[in-house]
Amino acid sequence: MAAAEIDLLRTMNALVGDGKNHEILTGMSGPECEWLFSLLDDEDGIVDKRDRNHSELVVQVTKILGNAVLGSDESEEFLVKKLKDGLVWEDLLNEKPEIMDAIRMGRRRRLNWMDDVERRADSFTLIVDGILGTEKGRRLKGKLIDAGVIEDAVKALLYMHPALYGTVESPEWKTYLGRPALKLILGLLKGMAKGDERSQVEIAKRALPMLHRLEQVSSAEHVGTLAENVMEALSQNKDVAKLIDGVRDETKQKKRQMAMAMREKQLSRLGMQMGRKGEVKVSSRSIVNEPDLGEASDPLTSCCICRESIFIGTRVPATYAYAIPYRAQDSVPTHCSLSLSVMVHVDCHYNAIRRSNGGRNADEWTKAALHNSGAKCNMVVPIPVSEASVSDWNAAVNRMEGDLEAVVPGGGPLTRYRVFLDMCNLIRKFVLNRSFSESAGGGGRESNMQYLGILHLLALHLPEGELDGTMASER
Repeated sequence: MAAAEIDLLRTMNALVGDGKNHEILTGMSGPECEWLFSLLDDEDGIVDKRDRNHSELVVQVTKILGNAVLGSDESEEFLVKKLKDGLVWEDLLNEKPEIMDAIRMGRRRRLNWMDDVERRADSFTLIVDGILGTEKGRRLKGKLIDAGVIEDAVKALLYMHPALYGTVESPEWKTYLGRPALKLILGLLKGMAKGDERSQVEIAKRALPMLHRLEQVSSAEHVGTLAENVMEALSQNKDVAKLIDGVRDETKQKKRQMAMAMREKQLSRLGMQMGRKGEVKVSSRSIVNEPDLGEASDPLTSCCICRESIFIGTRVPATYAYAIPYRAQDSVPTHCSLSLSVMVHVDCHYNAIRRSNGGRNADEWTKAALHNSGAKCNMVVPIPVSEASVSDWNAAVNRMEGDLEAVVPGGGPLTRYRVFLDMCNLIRKFVLNRSFSESAGGGGRESNMQYLGILHLLALHLPEGELDGTMASER
């Protein structure tokens, strides 16, 4: 396609992409709309198959289509039918007869067929994402809802989904997160939810619990970030925002129940039980067998390596965290850290690294990420909740100070005020509704709320230190 035609598409996008112009839009004609869709289908081979996913042509056409049809019933109906017929999620979920035929004809043809299916779904998702939240844009999204676009996408999202509270390391969750359709479905739902209350309500009443579970997931496809984007779009609706808060509260309650059940199970193994007021007392029955200390304790407060409780014993407990440089206006070097709140004993971390290659090395954090549910980490933050010796505690603090030095050279000693400033930077993310998982590839609002408590405990056990420059302004 000539450069002049690409420029024409850019000009069209500048016009239809401005919501102020939507009142006067009459929409392109049906044949014009059909022609633009034919460019995406690329039946004439206009775009090289190796480059078309990233070509300027595809970018401009997907930006234009959703808004260029507004005002024309004929073009809007054509777009709705095209999206309805083209977004066949089963093609990306099941081995349908067409795919099986392709397998018999050769792996290369099957891969090409699947590439076309994914490419088409990706293009249609981008078209929906580009529809502006104007009155005409909302009317078009209403037609898409009536056609069942949201219903089909949610059905695909929930198709044979694993248990919500199961571990993401299970085979069922790994299979689910590996579906090619998953990130495309989340992209479509985000596009529909942006600026459209009807879409927000429809998605929330059908898929809110699953979306909430996915926003806590860390994966190579950034599923957690994509789900978080959908939840942010849904929360634009005040009524839906209340439902989201309710689902999150329910998750917290479920985790408490699971932790309590695990605690009672552990106490039972020790021949003990909880009283009515929460006190622990010896059970009336005698202990027959000595408990297996190698079994896991409360999964929310157990070491991710040895599976023992971080509250018991004399070892220094910690959590993996990911620190990034942060420079304020006064150019005082500092940092902001995030965490998935995965617990680990400091010595367990050391031993795991030594077993891998002997001692601390450049690949330390790549290996540590395997224990940190796949999320990035570059420091071990000690937690002052055990009966560790003074020397072991000081060694863990010095270790964290060294980790921070690698991230922010010249940041100074680890003091209460330095941790306090880290907490301020993390709280900004809560206040400004910024993503927690985007930088580290894992960890959401709940895990970082828990991490704030860990930082607070740590700060109370550090020397006060001094603030200067921007740090003083945080006081």
